[in-house]
Formats: sequence, C-alpha cells, structure tokens
Amino acid sequence: MKVDLTKFIEEKNYTNKNEPIVVALSGGVDSMVLFNILYSINKNIIIAHVNHNKREASILEYEELEQMAIHKNVTFEGIKLDDLDGNFQKESRTKRYEFFISIAQKHKSKKVFLAHHADDQIETVLMRIARGSSFTGYAGIKEVRSIEDVTFYRPFLDIDKDQIVEFAKENNISYFEDSSNQQDDYTRNRFRHHIVPWLRNENQNLTQKILQYSSYLSMADEFIIQERDNFILNHVTEGMVDLETFNSTHNILKIKILKYLINQKSTDSIEVTYQQYKDMIELLLNDTPNVSYALKANFALFKVYNQFYIGKDIDNKFINLEIKRLGEYSIPNNKKFIFSDKKLDIKHTDYFELCYNDTVFPLFLRNRLDGDKMKLAVGTKKVKDIFIDQKVPKYDRDSLILLANQENVLWIPTLKKSHQEQNKSKKLYIYEVI
Repeated sequence: MKVDLTKFIEEKNYTNKNEPIVVALSGGVDSMVLFNILYSINKNIIIAHVNHNKREASILEYEELEQMAIHKNVTFEGIKLDDLDGNFQKESRTKRYEFFISIAQKHKSKKVFLAHHADDQIETVLMRIARGSSFTGYAGIKEVRSIEDVTFYRPFLDIDKDQIVEFAKENNISYFEDSSNQQDDYTRNRFRHHIVPWLRNENQNLTQKILQYSSYLSMADEFIIQERDNFILNHVTEGMVDLETFNSTHNILKIKILKYLINQKSTDSIEVTYQQYKDMIELLLNDTPNVSYALKANFALFKVYNQFYIGKDIDNKFINLEIKRLGEYSIPNNKKFIFSDKKLDIKHTDYFELCYNDTVFPLFLRNRLDGDKMKLAVGTKKVKDIFIDQKVPKYDRDSLILLANQENVLWIPTLKKSHQEQNKSKKLYIYEVI
C-alpha cells in the first residue's frame, strides 16, 4: 500500500521546525528523500556525511553534498574514513556512530535521523539469524534508540525501498548510485541480491511478516528488560547477586541479568556466547559453594556460597614481609600495619595484642600457605577450615594478609585472633590501618 511519506513522517512528531537535528546523509536515494522531507518540516538541519573512501566518485559526491548544503543554507559536517583494518563493515559502523554523536554534541542537538527502511530491516534480521545473535539482536533494528545523550530515529523502518525510490522520482529528488551496492563482496549485498528475492518468491508478504516478527521480539525484549531491571533493583547489592532468587527465575531472564552484569563490569568490552550463558546458568545451579567461570579479558563469574558476582580474575603476587622491629609497615594492597609496644589512640580497622616473654620478632605479614595453623583456646585449627567456617570466598583467601611467626598464624585481621596466654610479661600492639 502506497504511503504519503511526508505525512507519514510528520505524524510521527519526531521533530519540530525549531530544534537542531542531525541528518545522516550518504547521498543515496534513502537518505536524500529523508533529508528533503525533514527539510520541509524543519530548516534547522545539520548534515552529517561520511565518505568511506572506497570509490573514486565519493570525493565528488562529498563536494556536491557540501554545495547543496550551502545552497539550502544548512550546516554541513563531513568526515573521510581512512586506514580501517580488519572487519571494514564493523569498524566503519563504529566510526560513523562516533561521528554522528560528536556532531550532535557539537551543535547541541539531541536527535540524529537515519534512513534505514524495511528492506534494511529484513536483511538485518535474516543476517542475524544466519550468524547468531542475542534476543535483542534477533529483533533487528530499533526505530528509536538512544546512545549516550543522543537519540537516533529511523522513521522509514516500516517503508519499502520501492516507495522511497518512487517518492524521489515523483519529487525530482536527485541522488547518487553507489556502484559497490551491486557487488557481492559484503554479506548484506549477498542477502539483498539472492536470499531476500528467493524468500519473496516464497511469500510476497515477506516485508510484513519480517516486520511482524521484529515487532513481536521487540515487545518481548522490552518486557524482559523491565523484569531484569526489577531484579537488579531488588536482588543485587554492590554487584553481589542473591543466588537463590536468581536460580528461581526463567532462563531467558537469567541470560538478560548475566549480560547486563557482564557488560556493566567490563564496560561492554567482551562478547559472551549463548553456550557460555548456558554453562554459567548450569554452574550456578550446582551445589559447589565456591567456583568460578572464566570469561575473556580476565573477567570471570564467581560463585560464593549463596551469592555470585562478575569480577576480574587477577593472579595475586605472594606477599611475605618480614617484621624485625617496631614501626610502620606498608604492603602492596594499600594496607598499613603499625607495630608498637604501647596502646595507640588511632583509627584502625582491627588490632591484635600479642603476648610474649622474651623474644617476639621476627614476625611475618604474608599470604596464606598450605598447612597454615592457628592456636585457639580449644586446640589447633587449620587456617583453611577457619576460612570455610567464616565463609570466606575461595577467590579472596589467597589475597588476605595474615600475621604469623615462624610456627603458626597468629592473626587474620577482621576474622580471627589466636589464643593468647595472659600470664606472659610483655605485649606487642599491632594495628591494621587504611
């Protein structure tokens, strides 16, 4: 069904005639039609043009678009992409969006308009199905999406490209033809030239069916995100997740929660596969109290008794500082210990009174060792068992600082103090301060 595109966009009320808006203008038919319609509504436009520098004609197109902007009295901002290595499509997309955001911020605009249409949506959905994606990704392109403080609008997302081309002809809108679109070098072009036409032969209503599919998934995704946010609000404290509540939720919600926590901790820097999400969910269901699951870039999921969290899996360097006399001692984890023969009125996180008769030094501030023991009032106990009793996460045990002599552990700050015989003649006062 033919749509009046100008009226179609006006009724969306995405912009008014006064606010500054950025229009991503490639020079192709889609973006030129979008620009002309938006220009009829709002003259306060900033053109943002990206020259991918892949064709000789792109230099001339850049210049002609700049001249058009001068003629129409609108601002023109352009950029040329050079030296893109690796995945050109992925890297150029990242650079484009960085550019659009920077131009919006420069001109104090909150809105960027892009000319993606229904055919783009079909290709995107099919490509993501073919290569695999997240639940959000399978829904395809979103019509409205915010990045940082900028909102991106795609008002043509329900419109076939044929209607856009027809509008350009009817309104004498000139545009450039990108010759690279006719080649099969890129995945999107192969889907456009071969897969989509074949599917259209199977079902002439392919556009409507794909848009319906995208809409269903988008609505479901929005609902799951609401549930995820409620879970985060009520069951996550300082990054620690209540395990029992998590395990009672549906698997799709578990994936959303894990994805959110991993992205938050890693600042969206690592990718996690569907199989990895399944593995983590299974791990969190087993009865092992202390276990971890390694991710990329030294990140890991840590299960600690009735909680879990996402953090960095860091190899701790063994600390063993010999104390030979009274004084102040610093260790690499930003903690400080004071050894004094008198009680001190200072701020401290914990302190220990060590009773002795003749000789107390040397002492050692160190990490735990296999076989460490501590003397208690009821006998001797392994430090390993003390950690288990106190529910100290396995991954924190190696980083804790202990006070020991040459035979036994004397003090585990904030956790346990060894038994001291009060009939001894001297005391050493040891303070842990930050």
